[in-house]
Amino acid sequence: MNTNEKYDFVKNSLQKKYSFFAGILTTCEEMLDATWKNELVSDLERMFGAVEGQEFAKALDGYVEFSIDAAKNQQYYLKHDHYKSSNFSEVKKELYDNEEHMLGNYLPGMLVSHYIWPHHYKMGKRYRNEIMPWVKKKNPSLFVEVGTGSAMYSKLTMLALETINGIGYDISPHSVTFGKRVAEAFGFSNRFKFVQQDAFQNPPKDKADFVVSQEVLEHLEDPLTFCKNLCNILKDDGCAYITAAITAAHSDHIYLFKSPKELSSMLEEAGFRSVLEIEEASIDTRVPEKTPRIAGHLLVKA
Repeated sequence: MNTNEKYDFVKNSLQKKYSFFAGILTTCEEMLDATWKNELVSDLERMFGAVEGQEFAKALDGYVEFSIDAAKNQQYYLKHDHYKSSNFSEVKKELYDNEEHMLGNYLPGMLVSHYIWPHHYKMGKRYRNEIMPWVKKKNPSLFVEVGTGSAMYSKLTMLALETINGIGYDISPHSVTFGKRVAEAFGFSNRFKFVQQDAFQNPPKDKADFVVSQEVLEHLEDPLTFCKNLCNILKDDGCAYITAAITAAHSDHIYLFKSPKELSSMLEEAGFRSVLEIEEASIDTRVPEKTPRIAGHLLVKA
């Protein structure tokens, strides 16, 4: 099958099994550029095998579960004006330490969402086109990501910066397992090390030239301290890219950012200065002031 035939197979598979979730692909076709379809097919096949295979089908199942979780929790947030979860240790025990949850749906689903949710895809593309060229000019040698999750941004960074070495920290052993799979699939495992631990309990020996923490802050009880710690592991002349989900609920989201300005103020208080801000919003605009969105900042030390 060629790319278009493979894409049609994926779309038809979703239509047959989860008709409610197939419409988002039509929206993507209308909103996104021509490279999107090829990336969806080629990248996901590298991770999950042929589109007609069982592992690819399981990844789509994971995506649907990931999307259902987001929808249910967003509805809760719209009704109660706060997220359902508030205790990090409980979230860790119930979700991040749960192998079936993490490897069965959460991490595959999250990865797939970066290709199927338009605002996720557009943030990734802007990262490549707007953030990476600026970072590349600084000729960084050490990249540190804190909270690798599905390793999507580990992948984007390592492929864009072909000579950089990296370390990725995550508290979940299953994120580390999944991240290693991503590194092998996309050919950067020889330059990137995944470590299961709190990055700040035993920080890297050398300070980083470039630090990334992508959609981690909303998972924390105290994101300000976390941001200060990110600043501390960065070289004085280094740069960072930090993002957060704004008014976007999920089962493991704890800290509610009600506006991009709240994130900007927090990063400034933590010791950063914003060089560039990017933002993308979900197509879910039922309540405009509570539309799920992602805000990201390219930062230097203040």
